[in-house]
Amino acid sequence: MNTKDLNDMPLRRKLGISMVETYNNVYEKSQEFFAEYGLTSQQYNVLSILHDAGTPMSTSDILKKMLEKMQVFQGW
Repeated sequence: MNTKDLNDMPLRRKLGISMVETYNNVYEKSQEFFAEYGLTSQQYNVLSILHDAGTPMSTSDILKKMLEKMQVFQGW
């Protein structure tokens, strides 16, 4: 996208594009970070849930927590 196209665009659209680009950059960097430790972001999420719980959890309880985190993140 060239500068002229960007300047002619409504502010709301510019903001949307900027947010998507920012999300993509953060996601890419997080994947690189987790890969250094041999983890995926999903594996890290499970470890984080288990750490926060402090006690053993069933697979179904872990899944519920993962879905809760997704809902909060996506604004459901």
